Amino acid sequence: MSTKEKDKIAEGTELKELSEEYERKQKQQHQGQDNIKMTPKRRRHEDNENEIIEMDQDSFQTVQNKNKNKKTRSLVNPEEQNILNENTKQIPYPEQKQNERRNNNGRSMIIFNSRNQNERYQKENQNSYELNQSSRNKKNVTRDLIEEIDTQHQSQRNVTHQALQYAVGNQLPPLKISCNPAVKNHTEGSNIIKELFSQMKNDFIKQNKLYNRPIGFDTWYIDKQGSLLCFTKEIELFVYLWDTSNYPLKILNTIINPIPPTHLPPQHSIILKFVPSMIATEEIEEAISDICQSKILIVEMKGSMTTKSRHIRIDITSKDEVRKLLNSGYISVGGYLIEVDEFLAPPQILICSRCNKPGHIKKQCNETYDKCRRCGLNKLQGDHLQCVIKCHHCNEDHLATDYRCPIIIKYRRDLIDVLRKKPELLPQNVQLFIPVE
Repeated sequence: MSTKEKDKIAEGTELKELSEEYERKQKQQHQGQDNIKMTPKRRRHEDNENEIIEMDQDSFQTVQNKNKNKKTRSLVNPEEQNILNENTKQIPYPEQKQNERRNNNGRSMIIFNSRNQNERYQKENQNSYELNQSSRNKKNVTRDLIEEIDTQHQSQRNVTHQALQYAVGNQLPPLKISCNPAVKNHTEGSNIIKELFSQMKNDFIKQNKLYNRPIGFDTWYIDKQGSLLCFTKEIELFVYLWDTSNYPLKILNTIINPIPPTHLPPQHSIILKFVPSMIATEEIEEAISDICQSKILIVEMKGSMTTKSRHIRIDITSKDEVRKLLNSGYISVGGYLIEVDEFLAPPQILICSRCNKPGHIKKQCNETYDKCRRCGLNKLQGDHLQCVIKCHHCNEDHLATDYRCPIIIKYRRDLIDVLRKKPELLPQNVQLFIPVE
C-alpha cells in the first residue's frame, strides 16, 4: 500500500466520499417520490355523527355529515381496495336502505338513509322491551302459580281428614238435661235416663209410627254442673226431645229442666226468601200457624238483612208439614207471596275444646292446659263464668269459638275449598250449602 493510500485511510477521505455518494442517491430517490401528490385521508373525529365508509373502484371514501358529503382519496392500494370491496359486497345490510349514484367520472357513492337506521334502532329497542316485559309477565305468572299451589297445600294441611268427616257428617248437637239435685255419679244418671225413656216411649211411638229401632242415646256423660249431656244420631228422637213439652217435670225425685239446641236439623227447616221489612215476625207466625199444627221456631237470618228485605228460617217438628210447604213453593203473608225454599246447612267446623282452635280435637291438641273461650286463660284457675270476653285468637270482643273470628272464617273458607275439590266426601242423603265463590 502506498503512502497516499495510507494517508487517505488515516484522514477518512474515502469513507467521506462514499457517505456523500449514498446521501446523494437517497435524495434523488426521495425527489422521485415527492413528484406523486396524494391527498391524505381526513377524518373529523370531533363530529360523532360522521359515518366513514370505504368505497370501491377508485379508492375513494365517503364521509357523511349532517348536510353534506365529502370525498377523500384513500391511502389503501387499488388492488387491496378491490379485494376489500368484493368482501364488503358479500356482507348484507339488513333493514338499511342504500342508494347508489354515479357521477360523470364513473365513481360510485353509497348514501345511507339515517332515518331508516334510527327506525331500526327504535325497532330493536322496542323488541328488546317487549321481550323483557314478556319475561317479567311469565315470572309473575309463575310466582302467582307457586303461591296458589303453596296456599292450596297449606289449606289441605290445615284441613285434616277428621275435620272433613266432621264437616259432612250428620252430627246432631247434644241435648242437655239440667238436674236438681245435680247428678253425682254414672249410676244416678243411668237411672234417670232409663226412667225418662220409660215414661215417653208410648207417646214417641205414637208420633213416629215408622220408627222400629230401640230407643236410647248413642252416648251421654255428666258435666261439671251435674247435668246430663246426651247425643243421638236418630233425627226422630232428636226432634221429639227438642220439644220441651214432651219431658216430665220430675224423674225419681229429681227435677229436670231440658235445654234443647237452638235449631232443628236442616231436614226440618225451611227458608222464606226476601221477606219485605214491613212484614213483622208476628204476621209470619200467624200465617204459618194456619198451615202447621206442630211446634215451630221462627228466626231472622242476620246475614241476609237489608233495608228492604231479609230471609227468615222456620224450624218445624213435623216432616210432613215441611214437605207440604216446600211443594207449594210460596206462602201468602200480608198480601205478599213469599218464596219458600229448603234450608241447606253449611259444613260443620270441628273446634278443639282445649285450645278453641278449628281443625282438630282435644286428643290431638298440643296445648298444655284448657283455655277459656271467653278470656283465653286456664279454665282450672279462677272463676270464668263472669270473666271478660276477649278472643285469644284475634283480641276482638267475642268468644274464641265465635264464627265472626277471622281465624274461624279463614278455616271455614279453606274447608269449603277442599270440599269443592272432593265431592265424593259429601253424603247422598244430606244436602250441604257449598258456596260457589
